[in-house]
Amino acid sequence: MDFGQQTLAQNPDHADHDRTVCHCLNVAESEIRTAIAEHDPQTIRAVSQVCGAGAGCMSCHRHIRRMLNERVLHRRSQMLESTSEVACG
Repeated sequence: MDFGQQTLAQNPDHADHDRTVCHCLNVAESEIRTAIAEHDPQTIRAVSQVCGAGAGCMSCHRHIRRMLNERVLHRRSQMLESTSEVACG
């Protein structure tokens, strides 16, 4: 999964990336994913500092947490792939 780097035209399965996640500050999912990809925040508070999402009523926190967790899983899978390539190489 690409965290904000693909265009929606390249990935129609994720066409909802431009849906608003943080309604208080009007921040779209694509903006949050880009902030996560470019700044590598580890917490919701850090995401809020980068793009503002999550700084209002907190109803979007579960969505932001999910995106942060996806990023962690993505990085782990990349590490496992590179480790297995070295071991097999």
